[in-house]
Amino acid sequence: MEPLLTLVTEPTADGELPPDLSRLYGGGLQLATGSLSANFVTSIDGVAALERRRRSGSAVSDRNPADRFIMGLLRALADAVITGAATLRSEGGQLWSAAQLGPPEADGYRSLAKPDPLLVVVTARGEVDPAEPALGQGALVLTSDEAAASLRRRLPAKCEVKSLGTAPLRGGTIKEAVLAHGCRRLLTEGGPHLVGSFVADGAVDELFLTVAPVLAGRQADANRLGLLEGLALPVGSFAQARLRTVKTSGSYLFLRYGLNQPD
Repeated sequence: MEPLLTLVTEPTADGELPPDLSRLYGGGLQLATGSLSANFVTSIDGVAALERRRRSGSAVSDRNPADRFIMGLLRALADAVITGAATLRSEGGQLWSAAQLGPPEADGYRSLAKPDPLLVVVTARGEVDPAEPALGQGALVLTSDEAAASLRRRLPAKCEVKSLGTAPLRGGTIKEAVLAHGCRRLLTEGGPHLVGSFVADGAVDELFLTVAPVLAGRQADANRLGLLEGLALPVGSFAQARLRTVKTSGSYLFLRYGLNQPD
């Protein structure tokens, strides 16, 4: 993979990376303690997920090496990766580690000397497959009072099930539960409904957004989801974003925003 080209960056200092990772990323990167970062890829026209299609994010990104490198780097820096049950099903078989995404960069990820992030699965209804390989390695499963008992019976022994009360589960409550579990730097990879719940509660601190050079389109019988679903913020109360970095690789655009932060 060729190094990313940096077009815009903040003058403020960021965390240092090992030399090989810094060369590819084009500088330093860190996730702030106590923060929640969201990582997404969308088409130019804003399609983030293809409903009822496996690995729909990969369909949008076309498994672009630079996008996968950034996804792996964020996982390597995070203490926990939070995903919804629908995304877990869509990405079936994934282990949610950094090295799985970018074998050429795996040595660089390991040089960070961090364990793989904890997988956190959010499911209000308990609709997860106990045979999912990632669950066999252990996960924190956040659910509702209604589904907790069933999940404790069905899931592998390495999984910890925690109830957050009655459904629907609020984004702010989810974030607080993962921080209380001892994870300090949080990353979510969606899906759009889960991230919508985080944004609704003002719980997302940073957004890493890849814009793939494709137009996907929408129509009534093709339920294609945007970055946020299940949420319509009122005019005058939109979540404000501050552009932090702009990077490119070929025709792919990599944006980093701070959310709810003063300019």
